[in-house]
Amino acid sequence: MSTVIFATHLSKSFFRPLVILVKGLIRALASFLAFFEIWPVSLAIAASIADEKLLPLAFKVILCFGLLRWLFQGRFSIRTPVDGAIGLLLLTLPLTFLTTSHPEITRPQVYRLLTGIALCYTIVNWATSPARLRFLATGMTLTGLAFALGATKSVIWMGNKFPFLPPSLYSHFSQSAPDTVNPNVMAGYLVIIFPLPLALLLLGWRKNGWFLGPFALLAPPPMLLILVLTQSRGALTALLTVFIVLGTLLLRHWRVSWLNIVFLGINLLLLAQRPEVGQLWNTLTNNQQFAGDITRRVEIWAHALLILQHFPFALTGVGMGTFEPVATQLAPFVTIVPSEAPHAHNLFLQIAVDLGIPGLVAWLAVLLLVIVAAWRVSQIGLAQNDGWLRGLGCGLLCSQVALIVHGFTDAVTWGMVRPAPLVWALWGLALASWQVAKTAPCSSKPKPNFPAA
Repeated sequence: MSTVIFATHLSKSFFRPLVILVKGLIRALASFLAFFEIWPVSLAIAASIADEKLLPLAFKVILCFGLLRWLFQGRFSIRTPVDGAIGLLLLTLPLTFLTTSHPEITRPQVYRLLTGIALCYTIVNWATSPARLRFLATGMTLTGLAFALGATKSVIWMGNKFPFLPPSLYSHFSQSAPDTVNPNVMAGYLVIIFPLPLALLLLGWRKNGWFLGPFALLAPPPMLLILVLTQSRGALTALLTVFIVLGTLLLRHWRVSWLNIVFLGINLLLLAQRPEVGQLWNTLTNNQQFAGDITRRVEIWAHALLILQHFPFALTGVGMGTFEPVATQLAPFVTIVPSEAPHAHNLFLQIAVDLGIPGLVAWLAVLLLVIVAAWRVSQIGLAQNDGWLRGLGCGLLCSQVALIVHGFTDAVTWGMVRPAPLVWALWGLALASWQVAKTAPCSSKPKPNFPAA
């Protein structure tokens, strides 16, 4: 008996240090990998944008780092205000597989949504310091610059909407990229990225640093040029709205009173009543193509509303990406051929058609909380006289403004287009900025409470 007890005690005393050593090595390895996780995750996302077939691999890569985070920190993610809304959004995904009539179309879009959500949480957990926020802001700025430069070789230019842009202007661009891009798609992503480097340039130029500073200076001009050349009316309307909102935020940053801002706005409205402005508007809109575009969009929106009127589609959706076949089955298109309506041409209608009204409510809740986060970041920057933090918050806030305004006429920032995870990257950056900003001391204003989802 004593021999057995001695042997048991000996085995425990021998293996316990070994187990502690192995656990320590595993935790050290997990910590090391977590420190560098943004690099493989970014490469995986870039690969999935380049090739849709790599979407499952990209999602698995991000999921693996979540498991490592759980191993090292004891949790998959830190708590965020959007957890409840994202949880509701995830609950709609099993239904989208049950209702879809084309699982081969739905599957990659679901993977794209899951990849975007996982990317959002990766950014929130990785960007825990101002230096990392600056690194991610630089990465997003470089992404916008790369899109603008790549547009010269990949966009299918359709230069016939605006008379002041002659078609001969587009002869300087040659389509040499293996994958071509619709100009409205390119414009949709440029207009949501563009406010970030612009705001950092105007508000945070003193603290952008030697790395972000040059790119914040170089990126906005080519992005703005490509946006104009795409002739996307929805994107240009969103861009104009961004200029108005960012201009108002700039004036507040410079301590201009609200009374003077209102006075300036009244003068701009009076300026818009001048005959020259009306003549320019008539030139842009009084043509057959514009009237035809409006007619086609209205018919597409009517089909989306028709889908939502059919039970149970309002609750479950029809399955991600299946708008065109379902809409054609319910009622034939009159002014367009079905292949010209792959989506609802309205971001909010598209999400409702894909995931049902509950999915739309969940998505809108995430959007609202991201807007609150960006606003809080800008307000903390204003209170602390921190131009860079103010610029980061204002840029992210204006990105959401662009997303909303552009979303009224297009849905390319949703699941059917390969760069869709970039929207979640911006959301992750906004939430991470809030997490970092709220830990900083704020002398002139109390620390604001964040609403929960």
